[in-house]
Amino acid sequence: MEIKILVDNTAKGKFLAQSGFSAIIKDEDSKILFDCGQNAHVFENNLKLMGEDDDFDAVIFSHGHYDHTDGFNYFIEKYGENLDVPIYIHKSAFVDRYHGERYIGIDENIKNFLKNYKNLKLIEDPFKISENLII
Repeated sequence: MEIKILVDNTAKGKFLAQSGFSAIIKDEDSKILFDCGQNAHVFENNLKLMGEDDDFDAVIFSHGHYDHTDGFNYFIEKYGENLDVPIYIHKSAFVDRYHGERYIGIDENIKNFLKNYKNLKLIEDPFKISENLII
């Protein structure tokens, strides 16, 4: 299994750092995107610098905070309705989240896209994604 950190709050060289998280998880039979960071530009920049393409077998969102989800705008802008990859998320990720009065939940555009997405998988219990990965 190989894990590459795509977005984090520290970076070197031409990689962009940002609060939030995104990782690529590869094993023998799958390439999974775990979270998307908070910005499509940072996501795309780091993906290219790693020499990776965006042909993921699945996307997993760990929770519904913008710094883990809003980089997903990359996929909406690039593929729109033509995106066809399973997306796994817990149903509570769609709850509006605030830090004081500041909204920190998923961008409304992404929420609306996901709620209408044909391949959305709402997960509440442990679920086997691949031979070596359970969420």
